[in-house]
Amino acid sequence: FLDEILAQCKNLDIPVDAALAENGCGQFEIKLLPVEDPLKAADDGMLFTQVVKAVAARRKVTATFMAKAFGLQSRNG
Repeated sequence: FLDEILAQCKNLDIPVDAALAENGCGQFEIKLLPVEDPLKAADDGMLFTQVVKAVAARRKVTATFMAKAFGLQSRNG
């Protein structure tokens, strides 16, 4: 899953730095590198969410970027 996301980001010139598992089940962090152009940074952020959701959909799972998707489980920062 992460390898596919990273490959798609590379294809789209989205500057990713690292991918790692977070504390909660199914939570991951993927860091985007800073870019000087604020418009490119905004585009990278939007494209990144679309990449993640598309890769997840192909695997028949759902990706969410909610801070606390599940009330009784660990949350994102």
